[in-house]
Amino acid sequence: HCCRVRKCARSGLFCTAFAELYAEHSNVFGCAFAGVECAGQSSCRLISCRVHDGARGGVLALGRAQLRVDRCEIYANAMANVSLRGASVSSVQDCDIGTGRASGVFVSEESRAELIHNLIHQNGLCGIERCGHRGSLSAESNVIKDNKSVAISLI
Repeated sequence: HCCRVRKCARSGLFCTAFAELYAEHSNVFGCAFAGVECAGQSSCRLISCRVHDGARGGVLALGRAQLRVDRCEIYANAMANVSLRGASVSSVQDCDIGTGRASGVFVSEESRAELIHNLIHQNGLCGIERCGHRGSLSAESNVIKDNKSVAISLI
C-alpha cells in the first residue's frame, strides 16, 4: 500500500493491458514520464497519494483505462497534472491539483471525466482544459482559482 517511487527513467507506476493497480499513501515524484500512467484497458485506483515534480505529466489515463483518484495531491509537474485521453473513464475526487506548469486537468479525445470537490489552483495554464467535443466532462463543487489562464477552457 505505501511506497516511495522516485526518479524513474520512464513512468513511476505503469499499468497497461487488463492489469489492475491499487496505490494508497504512496509518494511518486521526479519521474521522466508520467508519475502514474494507466493505459490499455487497465484499472487504476489511487488513494491519498502524492504525485509531483515530474519531468512530464502527473497522472495520465489513456486508451480505455479506468482511473479513480481520491484524496490525492498532484502538483508541480511539467505538463498537465492530470491528463485524461483516448476513451478513458476517470473520476477525480477531493484532490489538491496545483502549481503545475501546464493545465491542472487536461481532458481530450473521447475521454469521460468526472471531477468532484477538488482544489485546482496556481497552474501555469487553465484550471481545467477540455480539447475536442467527443468526450465528456462533469465538474461539480470544485474550487478553481489563481491559475495563469482561465478557470475552465472548452475548445
